[in-house]
Amino acid sequence: MHFAAAETGDGRDEERETVQRLLEGTLALPGVLERIAAIPVPRREQQRLTVVCAVLTDRLSSVVLRIGHDAVWAGLASQGAESELRLQPVGTAQAPGAFPVSRLGLGRDATVGDLLLVQTNGPDDTPVTPVTPVTPVGLD
Repeated sequence: MHFAAAETGDGRDEERETVQRLLEGTLALPGVLERIAAIPVPRREQQRLTVVCAVLTDRLSSVVLRIGHDAVWAGLASQGAESELRLQPVGTAQAPGAFPVSRLGLGRDATVGDLLLVQTNGPDDTPVTPVTPVTPVGLD
């Protein structure tokens, strides 16, 4: 597993490092790696998973830039209320089987927080069933 920050140099690096430390601590718990491996995203057996650590104001376009050039899938880790860790499978626009965020009403300027709001509340004015946090989403 490889960790990458969604953005850097904006004064929120420490918050992203907190997300990474929270994830590292969670990974040490029994069964967590097995649950992550069971997330329904197609990936090659030997492919290393990149996890992009983000804060709610990070743009989804920044997350896409951190997905390795030879990969189409990654994990998006962010911190919710009271140290809640959220781990979302995300992919590039070319990721097979991903639910496009554009179908959720999110555009290029959408943030990680926007994605979480849509997952929690459903998309505004869009006749689409909300996607759960384990549904792989494709970032346009």
